[in-house]
Amino acid sequence: MAFVHGPGLWKARGVSLASRPRYSVAGRCVDSFKPGILNEVTSVEDFDFLVESGATTESLVVIEFYAKWCKKCIKMMPRFRKIALDNRDCWFGKVDINAVGKLPRRQKIKEMPTFQIFSGTEKLGEVIGSLDADTVDEEIRNYFPSDKDPG
Repeated sequence: MAFVHGPGLWKARGVSLASRPRYSVAGRCVDSFKPGILNEVTSVEDFDFLVESGATTESLVVIEFYAKWCKKCIKMMPRFRKIALDNRDCWFGKVDINAVGKLPRRQKIKEMPTFQIFSGTEKLGEVIGSLDADTVDEEIRNYFPSDKDPG
């Protein structure tokens, strides 16, 4: 099972582009983003759309800012995937800070990994990955409704 969806995923799997699932949020049809998986954010527009998707569907949005060379980021990635799988009704994204231009500056990213949590279009909080992996995992999970067992 692939955890990260991107535009080429359906072609790579040999699925007809006409038969792939489509998701519509705020009147915009997007075939590469969906809730409950780790979506790859490759532009400022993708980021804005992902946050807007959470607002439209009244779901939390959690976005990780990472770098491919960051050891703590690499260590956190499997845990972040698990959080996404455990919370299928929420939106998750990952942003490679070296590939998305001005977005890290706009979001005031100072350390990696940094996880930003949104409800509606409002940022609820931020978890900085300079903490140990267990603490980061726990801090992110604290934003989810308490009546839900995260796993």
